[in-house]
Amino acid sequence: MVETILSLMKVPGASDVIDFVGGRVKLIGFTVPKRFPLTGRQLISVKDLAGKILVGAIVRGDHVVIPRGQDTIKIDDLVYLVVKNDEIDTALKLFDIKEESLRRVIIVGAGQTGSALATALVCWLV
Repeated sequence: MVETILSLMKVPGASDVIDFVGGRVKLIGFTVPKRFPLTGRQLISVKDLAGKILVGAIVRGDHVVIPRGQDTIKIDDLVYLVVKNDEIDTALKLFDIKEESLRRVIIVGAGQTGSALATALVCWLV
């Protein structure tokens, strides 16, 4: 649970972050906002995607689309990207996801998860 929370904190705007290959590859899910630079463009037309980022799935309403080059991203789609860990900054910029550094964190509850998260944050932020 703590690793999931930390992963979400490391990728601003993400609704899901799942690690693969020992954390070297991430599956990042985010909902497409109204002002999104790639809305309506065919994926094949986005040259910066090639070799760096894979759009693994698009969830549109009740349907899951495994995208191909001619597919487009629409407002309110839930898009899942497969990204190498060292390409996350590129993905965030390309998808116009603002990088926001954490300044304050509030942990509600001092149970096992809250305590473990506090310990992990101290190690992560130092």
